[in-house]
This record gives sequence, C-alpha cells and structure tokens, in this order.
Amino acid sequence: MARPKKYPDELIQFGVRLALEGDRPIAHIAHDLGIHPEALRKRVRQAEADSGARPELLSSQEREEIRRLRKENDELRRANEILKSASVFFEGARPRPTEVSAFIDAHHDRFGVEPICRTLDVSASAYYQRARGERCARAVEDERLLARIRELHAANYYAYGYRRMWKALRRAGEHVPRCQVQRLMRTHGIVGAKRRGRPWRTTRPDPHAHRRPDLVQRRFSVEAPDRLWVADLSYLRCWEGLVFFAFVLDAYSRRVIGWQLASHSAPPSSSTRCGWRWASARPAPTSPSCITATAARKGQYTSFDYTQTAGDPNPNAGMAKPLLRR
Repeated sequence: MARPKKYPDELIQFGVRLALEGDRPIAHIAHDLGIHPEALRKRVRQAEADSGARPELLSSQEREEIRRLRKENDELRRANEILKSASVFFEGARPRPTEVSAFIDAHHDRFGVEPICRTLDVSASAYYQRARGERCARAVEDERLLARIRELHAANYYAYGYRRMWKALRRAGEHVPRCQVQRLMRTHGIVGAKRRGRPWRTTRPDPHAHRRPDLVQRRFSVEAPDRLWVADLSYLRCWEGLVFFAFVLDAYSRRVIGWQLASHSAPPSSSTRCGWRWASARPAPTSPSCITATAARKGQYTSFDYTQTAGDPNPNAGMAKPLLRR
C-alpha cells in the first residue's frame, strides 16, 4: 500500500508554477501555501530538469527508467538465487508437488511464496491448498478410480492389462481416459497376465566376438539419396505367430528400400540377406559409385554370409562398408 501524500498534487503544482513564472523566492511561496520549502524546491528543480533548463539533472522519465531497471535487476537476482537453491534441492527434472511444497516451506521466509511460485512456474493457490491439508479433485478421483480398477482386476482373474481394463471400465460406466488408467496401474504395480516362457530377443551379443568399428560415427545425416543405408532386425506379432522383420532404410529419404520376413532369426538369417538383395536390385544411382551401409551389432549382421551378401569380403572390415554397384 502506497504511503499517503502530505501535500496535494494540485497545491504542489500551483506552487511550482508560481516559482517558475514569478520573481518571488521559493521560501516565501512555500510559507504562503503552507508547504515545506525543501519539498517545493525539490519539485521546482525537477520541473526545470523536465523542461531542459537544467541538463545536469535527471528528468522524471529518466528517473522512472532507472527505477524500473533497478526493480528488474532485483527480481532477476532473486530469481537466480531461487533457481540456484532449487537446483540443489530438487533431484529430478520435474519435481513432485510435495517436493515443491517442502522447498517453499524452507525458503518462503527468504524469498516469499509468490516469487518462488512465479520463478518455478507453479501455482501459488495449489501450494496454499496443500498447506491447508485440502486434497485436489484429481487425487480424490484417482483414489476412487483406483479402487474400481482393483475391483475389476480381481473380478477378471488379474489378467487384464491397461487397455482391456480401460474397456472394462467403459463397459462398467466409467468414462475415463486411457492414459489415466495406464498411469494408475503403472504407479501401483497392477499388471495383466503375461506370455509364458522367456521373452523374444533379437540381439544376442557375444562378449568374446570382435566388435565392428562404427565408421559413420553415429552421424546419419546425408545430402542425397543412396549415400547411406541403415539395416536392422525386429519382430512383429501377427495372428499366425511371431514373424521376424529385416529391413534396409535409406538415411536421406527414410524409405524402406529392402525388406524380408522370416519365421526365425538365427544367424545366418536369410531375411537379412534377402533384405540387402532387394535393396541392391534397385536401379543404380548416377552418383556416387559407392554406398556406405551400416547395420546393427546383431549376430545376423556379423555373420560371414551376410557380409558376403552386402559386398564386404572381410567380415572384420568395419561396421560401415562400401556396397559396390554392379
């Protein structure tokens, strides 16, 4: 709250006008108007600086600009100190609301609640709500929905994942988003029935095998098509079972230029060799005369048959190799 003024602005302006337009001393004018002489003399000097009569003094606009810059400097210094303290206090990139409340409780005497919330881009009203012990609507809804999820999960023999659980909730009249169901089930460890046996793996590294050097240095940006090809192996689930998928991508256009499906991935896999044969059967580009090909470090791509198919007679020549056009 601003401090009340001792003298009205109209009275001060009238005294300044009398001092500038007349020949009477400022002390006499201040005595007649009931104003302190120094207060009137200060305003007279400021009026002369604003009019340009006294260039050695700062004008009102310049004083206001300096005041504004000082205020911004103080706010930036305080925000910097808040962020420095927060970087030591918080561990993750996105702190939880309880961590934010603990930080504000520890530093509100030094910085204030509103400046901390404004700097950290958090809601001050939410902090006051947590400080009063009130629960937000989201927490109440999550607790109610979690109880419903546990009930339906037990009723369906603990077999539903979050997708089927979301559909079961919709059938039960709970119109909730699927992401909320996924978040609650992941947070509280509620999982569905999984496939029996060991999970499928496409990579089986040999700790004693020779590691092929990465000649492209993980730089996959090229300036033209058919300069760099990238190959990998994955698997797809379909109605008939598990199918392994080998593909070759052009790093410039991101097009699949060669692919092959197979029911197995044991090296030497025919799918990886057929993928390269499909890619090599494309029309030869005008330039360059040599293509750099890089593949994942899987056993299928380090076998002798694969390296012969890709055009590299030496299996240990490197992870990236020239594929000569015929």
